[in-house]
Amino acid sequence: MSNTFETFDVREAPLYGVQLVEASAGTGKTWNIEGLFIRLMIERLLEPGQILVVTFTDAATQELRERILQRINVVARVVENPDMDVNGDPFLQFCREKYGGNPAILNHLDHCKSRFDEASIFTIHSFCKNILTDYRFEAGLGSEINILNDSSVLLREVLSDHWR
Repeated sequence: MSNTFETFDVREAPLYGVQLVEASAGTGKTWNIEGLFIRLMIERLLEPGQILVVTFTDAATQELRERILQRINVVARVVENPDMDVNGDPFLQFCREKYGGNPAILNHLDHCKSRFDEASIFTIHSFCKNILTDYRFEAGLGSEINILNDSSVLLREVLSDHWR
């Protein structure tokens, strides 16, 4: 198995299949997720509720929600006004060159902004709970679903049973 690493460029990344992006803190993962979200809406004509973003913490989820919505607003302004100063932001430059002045894209972005509350941006736990809730009968579950955030109590109980 080869451990080759490629530089990730959000402007050129494929919008299909499975892509794994691994990076350290502060390397621009959120910035790239924002760009992928925008490209999926524009190039694949998806709405926010059709794009799934899963992260680790509630704080990261909230930050992603806010930053993606802010980015949609800025990209919409750039599309509407291609002469707008983008302060050297390479993704905004890309959007200006590729989508600038296109009224259909602007209309779609405006529509997506109005539907942004349907965006599927979750923690891993909340995503799992939503899936189990939505498909509880198919999964053979009852009406109440509990996802453990802290498994230490369960671990102690299992260890206690084992030693007993």
